[in-house]
Amino acid sequence: MLCNTYKPGYCIILLDLLLIQVIGIDNYYHGFNINRFGFQNRMISFFDREHIAKLSSSKLEKDTYLRYLDYNKYNTLSLEQIMATFQNKRKDVNTCTQPQKKVVFLKVHKAGSTTVQNIFLRYGDTHGLNIALPKTYDMECFNYLGFHSILNQSRIMKLPKNKTTDIICNHAIYNKGVFTEFMGFDTTYIGILRDPVNQWSSATFFYGFIEYLRDLLGEHLEDRQLLSAALENPSIFHDCPHTHNSMFEDLGLSLKDTDNQSAVENYLRLLDDDISLIMIMEYFDESLILMKRLLCWDIKDIMYVPLNINSEKMKRKIILTDKDQHNLFKYNYADFRLYVHFKKKLFNRIKQSGNNFFAEVKYFQNARKSVTEYCKRCQSSNFSSCTDIKIFSSEWSKQLTITGKDCQFMMTQEESLLLELMKKARQKYGINQQEK
Repeated sequence: MLCNTYKPGYCIILLDLLLIQVIGIDNYYHGFNINRFGFQNRMISFFDREHIAKLSSSKLEKDTYLRYLDYNKYNTLSLEQIMATFQNKRKDVNTCTQPQKKVVFLKVHKAGSTTVQNIFLRYGDTHGLNIALPKTYDMECFNYLGFHSILNQSRIMKLPKNKTTDIICNHAIYNKGVFTEFMGFDTTYIGILRDPVNQWSSATFFYGFIEYLRDLLGEHLEDRQLLSAALENPSIFHDCPHTHNSMFEDLGLSLKDTDNQSAVENYLRLLDDDISLIMIMEYFDESLILMKRLLCWDIKDIMYVPLNINSEKMKRKIILTDKDQHNLFKYNYADFRLYVHFKKKLFNRIKQSGNNFFAEVKYFQNARKSVTEYCKRCQSSNFSSCTDIKIFSSEWSKQLTITGKDCQFMMTQEESLLLELMKKARQKYGINQQEK
């Protein structure tokens, strides 16, 4: 029934793939009930099966793509439903005692990181911490602390000698040695990743790749046709930033090494050791609750209003074909491998977070919905005449008070916010404008 009668050879391929999936997925999910997960979703498309069969002989490459399909394309369950299939859940034990105030957030292009950056900037500002800020606004891409490079101290506002940096959350390519030299060893590292298909699609819009292709290939082609043509011949990507394994590059692996499978695996092990939590954008709120528990922060500390949403992309939404996604997988294999690895790690962490984890997520989401509606009303009055709102207390949080000032901070775009914080820091540290 599943085989293409005109191509009987694929019957053998399909049986092999089903065997790989059952064995691989069962081991991968450590006790998943395969039927409950939805074995009907194993009826993967003929094009997907054909593509997997044509991948290199590397078992890891095939396994990576199968896991990506299971997690993203063919899974119809919520994260809570997936977690419900795990065995041996335990109650959460929160071992932290003091809020962590020395933190690096590794900002990744087009992965929801501007919203997370706002959270860290607000936490640092509210708690009087020393934030690594740009030295001046008249540098190219002044908001980068490493412009297409590792952390560059010449781009960072210099603190008085008796001060040390508590928070870094601007763009800079990760390098353990450089960050350790700047921050010391007692620092918690947080990162974020996004589904590589969506991250790439977002980058092509944001950095003008679609228009570049239109100039190159012709005005008559639709957006999807332009991207399909580009994926057939990825060499033309080199003129567009952040479209080739860019998430891995942001986390410090040299772009030339992203096509080297051994280098990718070795660097993954380093990231496992270095980074305490890598968030997944598709599970943004769940990731934030994990971060809150890790850092011993409060619910208000992780509150947010989404920033940097690409409205143009939403208007011109493109669904990549199976063939496009397969071509993208071959071109950006390292990013797919990175994403699948840390998505699995996130799921395992949630598995160990106890029976009350999703209840806390729901409490946070309800609170965030109320805050977002309130902040949008405040924005219409320019944040000047807002009556504070209170969010009821729970077992995870005392009663929260949200003000118009909180909303204004959460809704200010990155560059404007940095300029305000830079001005405030100069006054705090007694830095003259001429010193920069």
